[in-house]
Amino acid sequence: MPFDQVSLPGTQMRDVVAGSNGQAYRIFVAVPKSEPPPDGYPVLYMLDANSSFATMAQTMAVLSIWRDGTGVQPTLIVGIGYPTDDAFDAARRGFDYTPAPEPGGPELVHAHRLSYPMGGAEPFLAFITAELKPLIESEYHVDRGRQALFGHSFGGLFTLYALFTRPNEFRSYVAASPSLAWGQPVITTLEERFAAAADHGHVRLLVTAGEFEQKLNPWERDLPRAAETEAYYREFRMIDRARALIERLNALRRPQLEARLRVFEGEGHMSLVPTAASHSLRFVAGTL
Repeated sequence: MPFDQVSLPGTQMRDVVAGSNGQAYRIFVAVPKSEPPPDGYPVLYMLDANSSFATMAQTMAVLSIWRDGTGVQPTLIVGIGYPTDDAFDAARRGFDYTPAPEPGGPELVHAHRLSYPMGGAEPFLAFITAELKPLIESEYHVDRGRQALFGHSFGGLFTLYALFTRPNEFRSYVAASPSLAWGQPVITTLEERFAAAADHGHVRLLVTAGEFEQKLNPWERDLPRAAETEAYYREFRMIDRARALIERLNALRRPQLEARLRVFEGEGHMSLVPTAASHSLRFVAGTL
């Protein structure tokens, strides 16, 4: 007798067509078992939901069971993915999560390395803020003052794009291993405008990276492409760029801006995702 198909309790899924760009997105929602508090559930919006929604949802469920020890309250998890059974839709996320060049300005520095176009961050962010958030708020009792955005890799770059262009849309932003080099030179320009504006409310930023995002894992040293991988790490300098960003933001000395960096020992670019999920939920809850 075959095994039954597994479903994740407390979760829902729906495909939604965005008015901002005409594209379909698969929206995953994890609803806590407990009733919402009077002000509503905190909400964490996360990218790359096809690959990581279940990880984040189950991490929230486990941490919130022992909330006295973790500080994590039952939180509504909203995953944004694509209508596919694959873990990633590389072409679509590569477009949606990356900023467009400035009008009349240079192309993104590394755009030529990809086989698909970049530059769809603005209409994608418009979908999240003007269409998806109102949809979620109409169907679930949520606390609009406790909303967060999480993204990894290109998704981390997009999270910073959202912070720099719409700092008041979320209370907390988590950029896990943000691909800062891939957003140049636009993301630097947007950061400079954000720093100059100083008109945002209280926002919190957590940037994470793995120890082995800027040097080889021990087991990588004997792989055929070890030299190429090491050269890539040296070129893109994930940890150095992340640390420099946090230092620049903290140098602004704004009480309403909290910026932190966490570098996870023993983790690489992909292996840090589960670790980042746990830290992200505790950071959003204000206990980390």
